[in-house]
Amino acid sequence: MPAMLRRSAATTLLSVCAVVLATLVPTSATAAGARAPAAPRGPKPVVTSASWHDTSAPLRVTAKRHAKAYAHQLKKSRPAPAQTMTRTLPKATSAKAPSGSGKGSARVQSAAPVRREMPDFEANFEGVDNIDGVLPPDTNGDVGGDYFVQWVNLHFQVFDKTTGDSILGPLPGNALWDGFGGPCENQNDGDPIVQYDHLADRWMMSQFALFAADGNHQCIAVSTTNDPTGSWYRYDFLVSDVNINDYPHFGVWPDAYYMSINQFDQDTFDWAGAGAVAFERDQMLLGQPAQMVSFSLLDVNPSFGGQLPADLDGSPPPDGAPGLFLEADDDAFGFPTDQLAGWEFHVDWANPGASTFGIAGEPNWTLETAPFDMNMCGFDRSCIPSQGPASGWTPSPTG
Repeated sequence: MPAMLRRSAATTLLSVCAVVLATLVPTSATAAGARAPAAPRGPKPVVTSASWHDTSAPLRVTAKRHAKAYAHQLKKSRPAPAQTMTRTLPKATSAKAPSGSGKGSARVQSAAPVRREMPDFEANFEGVDNIDGVLPPDTNGDVGGDYFVQWVNLHFQVFDKTTGDSILGPLPGNALWDGFGGPCENQNDGDPIVQYDHLADRWMMSQFALFAADGNHQCIAVSTTNDPTGSWYRYDFLVSDVNINDYPHFGVWPDAYYMSINQFDQDTFDWAGAGAVAFERDQMLLGQPAQMVSFSLLDVNPSFGGQLPADLDGSPPPDGAPGLFLEADDDAFGFPTDQLAGWEFHVDWANPGASTFGIAGEPNWTLETAPFDMNMCGFDRSCIPSQGPASGWTPSPTG
């Protein structure tokens, strides 16, 4: 599947949030002269440490050592596309308004000019194919230094970002944890993330390992240099022994690697709430023992879910700026209007138990948007057709 790299000025979600915040009245504001209410109770931070960490051999050495085994995996006939289980957030299944009701603001919330032209392509080349035939393929990747690293579900590959030449791979995702032991090495479960941490000139790669004997894990690897084919600092975090950490998405921020998850009961697959997690980035960049701070929002509002953390590109924010999480909410899901909701994650690594998420778990702010409808076609994944073969693209099996 094509990997396309675009030339664009470095921007940050922080700047977007700054525009948003300029239009808002913080939820925590009180009337002038009024006595401030007692601090509301909210979810308590759960503080844990990585269950295991180490430093790997160079990845290119691992790939050479297991070349025959990895080649055998690639030569096997591709299985019929396997549709992964669809886990739907309850705010979608309990919609209280018909599709297209769309309450929202008629005003366009904007304070900055928007460039509408597409930047030119710097490179356009074939990336990792859907080797494992899994749907959805969870295609993602990032650009940094001389490289483009792409991960498609269960296999990843390292490319020269200028020429498109393959430098390493495709390799199975758990090759990153070869010799590490435990579920990170023994399972290759996907839902992968690749991110380039430009502040440190390093790479961060992650996938989950679910339904292990002791629970559900998040496996994280941070490159020891800017070379993704070299050695890696590897970590295994047990996220929960009762809930699966589905749909993990990461954001690089100066004080943490932040992760959002949708949680489901591992036995019943019942919804278990939105989760927000911070990993101790400074320690992980050194390969040292690292902590994890997490919050669960089920008891705050079970309709929260589908959040994404801010991922920094460009200049760093002011010192001490909190990690930012955003969520889009449709009024059809029971919210008063179509809106964006934002949370601030203040992580305190010196005293992790003092960390906070939002205002007692509620958003720090909300922004009413122009009307939109998130339910395009009954949440059917196959309702948007792919381009036909005449355009050089092959339609996916789902439509």
